[in-house]
Amino acid sequence: MKTRLEFETPRTPAEMKTLIDEITEDRESISDADYHRRPRGIVKDLIEEYAPLQVLAEHTESDCKAYLMPVSNQGPDGVIELSSGKKMMIQVTVADQDHQTAMGRERLSEGHITIPASTRTRNPTTKGIEEQGRILTTRKARLQEQISKIVTAVQQKNDNFHEGTDILLVSANIFLSDEDLDHIWEDDLRAHVMSTGSPYPRICIDIRKEIIDVYP
Repeated sequence: MKTRLEFETPRTPAEMKTLIDEITEDRESISDADYHRRPRGIVKDLIEEYAPLQVLAEHTESDCKAYLMPVSNQGPDGVIELSSGKKMMIQVTVADQDHQTAMGRERLSEGHITIPASTRTRNPTTKGIEEQGRILTTRKARLQEQISKIVTAVQQKNDNFHEGTDILLVSANIFLSDEDLDHIWEDDLRAHVMSTGSPYPRICIDIRKEIIDVYP
C-alpha cells in the first residue's frame, strides 16, 4: 500500500504521474476508509496537493523534481526543484473541495452512496451524514461559480501567507463548452484575483490539463 511518504520523495513530473496512476488504479490494497477518510485520507493528499503539484511541475520543466513537504510543516505544501538547483516553494489549495465535498468523501469512506450534485447535512441524533436534492444549472453559471470559488480560495490563503512562498497554486475544475466562448472568463478571473491584493509573488490555476497564470 502506498503511504504519504511516497509524496514526499523527489520525483520528475513523469514519475509523479506514474505514482498518481498507480494509486488511482489500486482499489485492492487501499481500503475505502483509508482512501477517502478525513482529514488525511490518501485521496486528500493526492487530489488536494500532489496532483496539482504534478501539473505545475510538468508545465515548469521536464527534468525538475517535485515533492510535498511533511504534514507537520507549517509553511508551503510542496517544493519544485529546477535543474539549476533553485527551489520554488509552493502553497497548494483546492477551490472545489469544500465542506460539502468533505462530507461526501466521509460517506464514501463509510461505504455509502453519494450524489455529487446534492446538499449534505449531519443528523444531530445519529451524527451520520444525510444528503438530498439535485442541482440544475447552465454551463456559464457553473463557470462563474467556479471563478467565485477560486477567488474565495485565494482570499483564504492570503490570510495565511507564509514568507518565502514563491507560488500559490489553486486547483479547480473549470467546465468549458462552446457556450462559454463568448465569455472572457480568464480576464474575469485575473481581474477578480488581482483585486484581492494577494501577497503571493505568483498565482497559478491548475485546471487539470493546463496551468493558467493569473497573477501578477
